[in-house]
Amino acid sequence: MLWAAAERRILSRPVPETCTAVTHADRPHAATLQPAQRALQAELLQRVSRTFALTIPKLTAPLADVVGNGYLLCRLVDTIEDELPATSSAAEREGYFVRFNKILDDPANGDAVALSAELSAALRAEAPAGERLLVERLSDVVAMTALFDEVERASLSRCVRTMGNGMHSFESGATSTAGLANVTQLEHYCYHVAGVVGEMLTTLFCHHSPAIDARRDALVPLAVPFGYGLQLTNILKDAWDDHERGVCWLPRDVFGSDDTDLRALFTDAAAGSPAAIAKLDAGLAELIGLCRGWLDDAVRYVSTLPRSEHGVRVFCLWSVSMAVLTLRKVHARRSRDIASGAKITRNSVRVSLLLSDLCARNDHLLRVVHQLGSRGLPAATQRDVAPLAGIETP
Repeated sequence: MLWAAAERRILSRPVPETCTAVTHADRPHAATLQPAQRALQAELLQRVSRTFALTIPKLTAPLADVVGNGYLLCRLVDTIEDELPATSSAAEREGYFVRFNKILDDPANGDAVALSAELSAALRAEAPAGERLLVERLSDVVAMTALFDEVERASLSRCVRTMGNGMHSFESGATSTAGLANVTQLEHYCYHVAGVVGEMLTTLFCHHSPAIDARRDALVPLAVPFGYGLQLTNILKDAWDDHERGVCWLPRDVFGSDDTDLRALFTDAAAGSPAAIAKLDAGLAELIGLCRGWLDDAVRYVSTLPRSEHGVRVFCLWSVSMAVLTLRKVHARRSRDIASGAKITRNSVRVSLLLSDLCARNDHLLRVVHQLGSRGLPAATQRDVAPLAGIETP
């Protein structure tokens, strides 16, 4: 009730167009992108992710440039993994990943235009128009990457390489509805597709802000679970759609044992089997509790950031608040309405942005709003997240 009341009050308030961000004279970073490049990057972000197209500009221009570029590079990896025809082999995907990594290591190697053309021709017919445009402009995206400094390029390259390698290694486990064996495998998957992004962003935040860098030791342990929480939210939100297209990233052990038949469980629950519904709901509740614990760590990450870095706080917090809203829908629906999805409304997105702007200014308000938003969810499950890699020190 309190959360709904807050939503009604906030909907009457205007959405702020900009958020104050702080520049640091003692560690200047020149805006490296030309206006035309920045406009292209903004267009590509708008085409492939309206959410990040809105949140990235909350950052200062030099940081927004490299973070936006990093997102597009990661989206290219996603496109190679997800938008090739089902007949494409793992070896073909691996070949594209290898070439892409070599381009990032040496943008002058001349292969970007050829790779762009080959990928464009290889995409499945149903590939979204935004992803097609991104592949077509691949050479322009990596040309922007080449303009960043050594620390920035190394952070972007490491993230993309880790993500591509992880997707390739997990591909065989998700090409059917068998799912992952256990929560440990889930964590490893989430690290390769999201935890590593948390590491990349933390490296970039510290590189651009001495005030954030001073809190590096406190931020590092929270960066990976932050990514885990966002990724598990997406896995839970898309579980039914993934099942219908023959893919599953859920861990079997939370639904009974490592050899649980998840395909049969989903099919029986959709058909109305009380036993299957009870078993599916119990497993989903356990995963929601696990996700809630990771999102609690994400809020700790945001509150650890200096309040002077308002733009960075808003950028991070909006992802968290949208994840919590999505998780509430997942929990409310679960198997009772399993095929209807859990997308949040435009009004909820607007509320999320407004709350993020307000809560980024006040840690007490941040904690209270997060507690209200999480009310009614299964109790948070805490698991130690062992670092699988590490965060670079400039």
